[in-house]
Amino acid sequence: MYQSDLTIPATFDPFLASRWLLHQDAGHYHKDAGNEGLNGENEYRLAHAVKHYADAARVASNYRYEGIDCLQLNKHMTSAATLIAEDILTPKYKFTTAETKTTKPLPRQWTHIENEICTGTWVLGFFDSLLYWEETSSDGKRFVEVLSPIHQYGMGKLLQLFSHETRLTIIRTISNSSNEITDRHKVLPPSFCNVRSKRLVSGSLLLQALAKPKVSIREMELAIPFADDSDGDRRSKRARR
Repeated sequence: MYQSDLTIPATFDPFLASRWLLHQDAGHYHKDAGNEGLNGENEYRLAHAVKHYADAARVASNYRYEGIDCLQLNKHMTSAATLIAEDILTPKYKFTTAETKTTKPLPRQWTHIENEICTGTWVLGFFDSLLYWEETSSDGKRFVEVLSPIHQYGMGKLLQLFSHETRLTIIRTISNSSNEITDRHKVLPPSFCNVRSKRLVSGSLLLQALAKPKVSIREMELAIPFADDSDGDRRSKRARR
């Protein structure tokens, strides 16, 4: 099981620190359990794992940090994104290119589509909290490391690991709470649909980029909007020029 040597931000009060650690540890537990078993019998646990990582990010995003605490939390979020990418979305699936002889990850071969879709909604839920954290913690400045458009475990890279059809279903699900996932065995968590980030609302440039067959996220899609919609519209227009 993954063990983090990073410390809890000192700014956390004891109650929220315990909630944050509980979600983080539960995520590790479900991640490990989800990768065990035969014929995908524990695959549903992967959705629970990502939900717990997303819940930990949601708890953390409600605080404001300074200095070393912000850096430490950034490292925690990068570690969580790494676990989601390597242990959940691309585990054991690798291929070596003939030309460069380099090994690259392949997307997980999901046994049940409902597990894949639910997990995908919580991948977006994880990034939604990081986007929200930036929007409420800075004066238009981006600072979350894993939100960089070129980060190897960034949002675009992780969402590209889902097929285009599945990704569109994931986006429709988070955009409309009535789009419930069919859970035949009644073991999945509820899908993520409580979007808080202004950059992930329906029709946003970022969501449009995620909906394309080949995901390509640029700085323009990640620009932090101003407080009111009219200013946000003007900022988007300037970014397109």
